[in-house]
Amino acid sequence: MFYPLLGLAGDNLKLPFFAGDNFLISRGYETAPTHVGKESYALDFAKNGCEAFGQPALISAGGRVRQVNLDIWGGGFGNFVLVEHTDGTLSRYAHLSRRVTGQGEEILQGMRIGDIGNTGNVSGTSCSEHPGTHLHFVMYKDGAPFKPEPMSGYTDFSAGEWYVSDNELYDPNRALVEETAARQLPRRTLFAQIGDWIAGLFGNSGTAETTSELSTSGRALAGDLPLSPVPEIATPSEPPAPRSSQTPPAPQSNPSPATAEAAPTNTEETPSVPAAPIEEPPSGTATPPSPTPPAPLQNEPVLSSAPTSTEPTPLPEPTLLDLIIAPVVNIFYRRADSTPPDSPSINIPSIIGTYRTNVNPLVVIGANDHDTENVVVRVGGNEQIVSAWPYNGRWTTVVPLQEGENVIRVAARDGAGNESEERSYTVILDTVPPETPTFTTPETSPFITTDTAIHFEGWKPEDALLVELGFGGSATTTISEFATSTAWSADYTFALGTYDVVARAQDATGNWSSSATLTISVEEEGDEEEEEESTIAPVVINEIAWMGTNASTNDEWIELYNTTGAPIDLDGWVLAAETGTPEIELEGAIPAYGYFLIERTNDDPISSIAADQFFTGALNNDGERLELRDADGELVDDVDASAGWFAGQNQSGNRRSMERIDPDGSGSDPANWETNDAVTRNGLDAKDGAVNGTPKQPNHPTTLLSGNVSGTLLFKNSPYILGNATVLGGATLTLEPGVVIKSAAGSLTVNGTLEVVGSAERPIIFTSSNDDDYGGNTNQSATPPAPGDWKWIVINGSPGSTFEHARVRYGGYSWALGSVEPQVQAVGGALAISDTTIEYSASGGDGGGVSLNGTSAILENCMIANNQNGLRASGGIVEITHCTFSGNSGYALSLTGTPATLTGNTFAGNSGAAITAVDRVPTLSGNTASGNVINGVTLSGTIANNSTMSANLPWQLNGLTIGSGATLTMEAGVVAKLFQKAVTVNGTLVAEGVADAPVTITSLYDTTVAPTFYSPSTPAPVGGDWEWIVFGAGSGSSTLTNTNIRYGGYRYTSGTVDAQVRSDGAAIMLDHVTVEKSFSTARGVRLVGANAILRDCVIRESTIGLAIEGGSPTVERCTFANNQYGITASGGATPTFIDLTFTGNTHNTDPATLWP
Repeated sequence: MFYPLLGLAGDNLKLPFFAGDNFLISRGYETAPTHVGKESYALDFAKNGCEAFGQPALISAGGRVRQVNLDIWGGGFGNFVLVEHTDGTLSRYAHLSRRVTGQGEEILQGMRIGDIGNTGNVSGTSCSEHPGTHLHFVMYKDGAPFKPEPMSGYTDFSAGEWYVSDNELYDPNRALVEETAARQLPRRTLFAQIGDWIAGLFGNSGTAETTSELSTSGRALAGDLPLSPVPEIATPSEPPAPRSSQTPPAPQSNPSPATAEAAPTNTEETPSVPAAPIEEPPSGTATPPSPTPPAPLQNEPVLSSAPTSTEPTPLPEPTLLDLIIAPVVNIFYRRADSTPPDSPSINIPSIIGTYRTNVNPLVVIGANDHDTENVVVRVGGNEQIVSAWPYNGRWTTVVPLQEGENVIRVAARDGAGNESEERSYTVILDTVPPETPTFTTPETSPFITTDTAIHFEGWKPEDALLVELGFGGSATTTISEFATSTAWSADYTFALGTYDVVARAQDATGNWSSSATLTISVEEEGDEEEEEESTIAPVVINEIAWMGTNASTNDEWIELYNTTGAPIDLDGWVLAAETGTPEIELEGAIPAYGYFLIERTNDDPISSIAADQFFTGALNNDGERLELRDADGELVDDVDASAGWFAGQNQSGNRRSMERIDPDGSGSDPANWETNDAVTRNGLDAKDGAVNGTPKQPNHPTTLLSGNVSGTLLFKNSPYILGNATVLGGATLTLEPGVVIKSAAGSLTVNGTLEVVGSAERPIIFTSSNDDDYGGNTNQSATPPAPGDWKWIVINGSPGSTFEHARVRYGGYSWALGSVEPQVQAVGGALAISDTTIEYSASGGDGGGVSLNGTSAILENCMIANNQNGLRASGGIVEITHCTFSGNSGYALSLTGTPATLTGNTFAGNSGAAITAVDRVPTLSGNTASGNVINGVTLSGTIANNSTMSANLPWQLNGLTIGSGATLTMEAGVVAKLFQKAVTVNGTLVAEGVADAPVTITSLYDTTVAPTFYSPSTPAPVGGDWEWIVFGAGSGSSTLTNTNIRYGGYRYTSGTVDAQVRSDGAAIMLDHVTVEKSFSTARGVRLVGANAILRDCVIRESTIGLAIEGGSPTVERCTFANNQYGITASGGATPTFIDLTFTGNTHNTDPATLWP
């Protein structure tokens, strides 16, 4: 990944050399024969003679090193660095004499990437020692070159002109740079004095003077004196003023050709061509003194010395004694140097006292003095060695943090091994969000009012620095001043309408809490009055069995119903007849939208349902007036049937209760009562006969739902019996909270919109007709519910159907078709599912909880459990947050070609993989998996999009191809397991392991990492459990860093033996990679015509550790251990080996002369 400080290219481009320095463009745009085609907008920067050789080349814009080339002599570009910038553009710096960056390193604008040189295919003779010295610079976008303009304010670059740079390292605290530079001077002076003393031994004060000037030039490193003078580059105290891209300063021209020195020709692949005529420089332009020019060569332009922005001090030519003294001083200084460098500092971020952050890892940029070669960064028990940047006094790294307090200790080391005192910085990593704030005023939600100005109050956690309120849309307010440490308040004025007011808190580190929601409804005066007139009692007298039951006339019972969404404490309430008998002092609580059953004398009246309370006395069969009063004696509800009961039947063997029709209506309205129909009933009497009533269940008979349906299904009309119903296109079916829909072999097809919006207290239910837990025993059957009792809900192309606080169960089978399908199916359109449980689907076939085909779906706080399969998505886009997938017989979640974001989900006890993904890599964060057959992600197919594998869960790569043009990135800590499958890379594979969190690619049976990934008992892993990773010719940008690869190398289906890692012509990079435990006759790494780079790798326990078949790879600081052959080379291979280690191999190399 790129870090924010790296910046973009584009308008921020700077010339690739130090601020204040100037270079000649010796070859410009579209100049044959070399600046054509993909190099048509290249620029060659040079100076007179050899002056440019060894001078630093700086990066023009921040980015990451995508490719480096170490081929010094072969190839047109020679030693080059290719940098990828964050806007996707590329810049190439070619013909370097050396580089100081490595592939994958992230660097800031103004940092040094190498030194200008003449490697590759160049020509030119103005510098006899280093012919053709120049910097070849070119930029690309989408594979094509483009003009790098404006650059340092210039446009229209021309050959033969000089240009002054303003390129400096990004630094918000420039004074620190100047302070660091000032600290370097005394040591330089000491070094100069040593040189003077040694030179005095030879009686040559001139040499001592030269040495002193060299040591204070600002360009040489302590202990590493150049053998010839290096011109000083004057750096202004402030950067050059910004230049308009339309009117840049005129390029500085040279004097008359008649008196000019020969300039470099510096071409790639072909001899030089004449430059444009040279004009007189502008008046007042400073020019450096010109040394005696060599004779111009044929076809070489004759140019003058380059003018500089400030005049440098001329240095004398080195004498023979200089060539002797410089190395002596070098040796003397390194041996005698026991003075540690100054301690480095951290400047970005600015850490004063204790620094808090929720960013991990932390990007750190610091300053170091000139003598520092490395900066040692220590955090806890971990240590990093970071290369310092001597030319700009800067170092940078990325520091992984642990939650809580981290002490970052930094020290500097110089070339003699001296280490400075540590400097410590305290960083607190805090990623834990604060608790969710609450509303205390208004007290109820929804809050209905006619006042547009509303005052809010609430509670907040003590660690919250601010509370943010959102009022719908983009309207927000931030509260940062509080009456107490835990109280907040705010005022807001609304227009008429309904609003969800959202409150969230932020702590000192910047973490946000989850949100609390309060619904506000602002209505006109008339609306409120109408609402007041329709307000119903919180508890009503709902059903009266004044006649008893068929078992006994004495088995009377009364049912109360809670019309609100909150439980109500009935202690102190009284239900009494006007006559005084019965008089019942109530105790206990009635649940939200629930029932309270009061039976006479004992629990016999409804033997199958436990009573909430008993009463004594009897109801008058000729009628009563019943009153319900609260603890304050206020009348809550009454039924004035003193002139005679409104309904009910007192017939021997057919006694039926009196049921209230509408809780909203008056209890004293005879029309609001009816006699039970002896069909809709619930419970058994004292003789186990059916009760002709509905104790603790809705009163009315069922409502058939069939044919074309739309409008609103009311809770008071539940339960509904679903036949085969359809919502037509353009129509909407809305379900009130608490609605129950039951079905036997029915289905609901939605071609319009379905709005299933329940509440936590009153969820909406879709279930089997045999499910007596919801809606009672509507079919008078004792048969228990079973998966597949009804069909399914199919939503076709809905623009926005919703399931909220719902439960869907026991569906998924068509008896007529003999087909098993998921209970909820969506095709196209958009679907939102939240706080919903989908469970007990039919088993077999393609059954499951949910299927999404080309649907944009969001699931939050859902439970998908005990189905054949959990959720299947194909295409579309899916976001799943804080859902639980458990107890499913097959897979929990299957994704095919679906971009998916999975956050905070739980996968537990499923009989297949937690997540199965094909062709797309899901984005994971905070998920957990346990008790599944595969406790992670099974990934297969072809990846055609740039994707990242998260370390959140382990992965099984079950036959994976990275398509051309696509990049698959493995985050630090990723574990990828395979069995009898391969990974084929035609695009780019990037493994971003770090020392304490490497990427691991291994056998499915390897329990040393992610030990619970595969739950069945497993055999021990062996070499050849899986096949290999093969890099095709187009995968040359692939980089594996801090990666462990083991137990591969064999194709079971064909009996083919190969290498665990094979590159077919791709210049891949393996950096700190361990390849081990290959199949018995396999190779660890095989390079076929590949100019790959292996750095700090360990390859062991293979028949052949590294097989090189053609190509020119570079192998640096690698160890080959316990192989039959450490390295073999064939096919005309020309590898470069640097600092290799061989141990325990039968043969180190073949041929034996590969390594001395």
